[in-house]
Amino acid sequence: MYSSKFIKFGNKREKIPNITDYLMDIYKEDPNITIAIGCDSAQKRRTTLYANTIVLYNHDIRNGANIIYYKE
Repeated sequence: MYSSKFIKFGNKREKIPNITDYLMDIYKEDPNITIAIGCDSAQKRRTTLYANTIVLYNHDIRNGANIIYYKE
């Protein structure tokens, strides 16, 4: 079984067990949502830290965004 590393951004930092199911559920609730995917890295001595994000935003509501991420 696939295990997701993604976490919701915010105070609770809830883990998302399956990213595909999570995104499909949100899309079914709101098909007008915009999904933006991003990645960045930072070098710290001999280690590289990668951050991957998925941002879900509804342009009609304009009431913040749902951000999920993982660091590796």
